[in-house]
Amino acid sequence: MADRVVVIGASIGVARAPRERTTTPDELHKGADMALYDAKRAGRNTWRWDDRSRRIPSNDLMEAIED
Repeated sequence: MADRVVVIGASIGVARAPRERTTTPDELHKGADMALYDAKRAGRNTWRWDDRSRRIPSNDLMEAIED
């Protein structure tokens, strides 16, 4: 086995809980999973953020507009 080279790659999906609202563990897991698939589509061996975690929820946006 000393004559063999093993190359390992990884694709990573990252999600974070936004400060503006409460996030459940299931929501974070789903966001990380979606980011992982985005990373794999981008060519593997890369990482991606879950962009949904940075967006303002539409209900909060509508309330801000109405005020």
